[in-house]
Amino acid sequence: MTVAAIYLLGQELVQADERMPRVLPLLAAVVLAVNRWHITFSRIAIESILVPLFLVLIAWALLRGLRTRTWWSWFALGVA
Repeated sequence: MTVAAIYLLGQELVQADERMPRVLPLLAAVVLAVNRWHITFSRIAIESILVPLFLVLIAWALLRGLRTRTWWSWFALGVA
């Protein structure tokens, strides 16, 4: 779930700043997907592995809300 969330955050960052490379979301998702600590902690099911997921979701919802100003983006931020 964190890999998909970081891909969404990367897309939001690319849309917010056109100077960022278009490959950023894919690169961020691939790096996290093969990152040793992330794989190990998620396989062991350590509860602290949920912290990066929620931080990424919060950052995504905040940036999305600031950019689009839609109510569901702010609602997603509140849920996260």
